[in-house]
Amino acid sequence: MDYKIVTKGLELSDSLKNYLDKRLSKIDRIANNIVSADVRLSKETRGREIVEITIHMGNTIIRVEEITNDIYSSIDAAIDSLVRRIKRYKDLKHSRQQRAQRTLERETQTQEEKSFLDKIVKTKRFFMKPMSIEEAIMQLEMLGHSFFVFRNAETDEINVVYTRKDGNYGLIELEI
Repeated sequence: MDYKIVTKGLELSDSLKNYLDKRLSKIDRIANNIVSADVRLSKETRGREIVEITIHMGNTIIRVEEITNDIYSSIDAAIDSLVRRIKRYKDLKHSRQQRAQRTLERETQTQEEKSFLDKIVKTKRFFMKPMSIEEAIMQLEMLGHSFFVFRNAETDEINVVYTRKDGNYGLIELEI
């Protein structure tokens, strides 16, 4: 896998680069559709070492960030988190494909739409890339963020999905 490295506050030694190559090869084995990857290595003034890894898999972006007192520990933790997120993405994608097949067999889409829509407990109306709500929620989960802004493919309006404290999802529909 080809990736871009950006460092801040530390120097990229050959041993660190080799270690990063070795650890990232694990990602190559479990994800074969990676378009690009970015790695940011930085050191704060308080001695904390930060590793951020962002990978692009088709239309999906997966990002992890780990902070420890050792750059090698941060790399290990970030790779482990990334492996978990990729596996979760694959599971979500696989279960989504299975649901779609069952839906086609039943010739109804209401069951498939309810899988994620049942968790939406609050909708607000207010005034990007078109995608379904289900895809936006999956993207929200893969990024690990608390919200995700997207253009709803069904309505062609800008929407926001967000994670609520109770574990359900919220949807904000914007109005012009």
